[in-house]
Amino acid sequence: MKSTGSLRPWPRFCQRLSRRGRRCGPRLVRAAPNRGKIAMTEPGPPSSLRNLGPKTDRMLREVGVETADELRALGAEEAWHRLRFRFGKQVTLIALYALEGALTDRDWRHLPEARRVELKALASVPAHFR
Repeated sequence: MKSTGSLRPWPRFCQRLSRRGRRCGPRLVRAAPNRGKIAMTEPGPPSSLRNLGPKTDRMLREVGVETADELRALGAEEAWHRLRFRFGKQVTLIALYALEGALTDRDWRHLPEARRVELKALASVPAHFR
């Protein structure tokens, strides 16, 4: 599919509905901007960063990460390993991608493929073996 700038294709389930004659919404929607999120340099809770919501915020606070600056200092990999140790399988590889995206200020689905491969390899090695 050709790139349409800030427009992205409507989700697949809407495409399926429209084929059945049901209306789901416009064919193209605007990509959501970073609404309500603060700039990378301002202090605040981890949920003030892109990709991180209130649930991740609560989980990070439980493992000792109180602010976005602490998360930046810790790094995505170490924060993910702490979350994984505390919460187990509830913390997935997608959470690692979201943490990395939060620290690089990009959507987790748009991380470079090379970085995704690196993160996946890091996630497969237990923290005490690194």
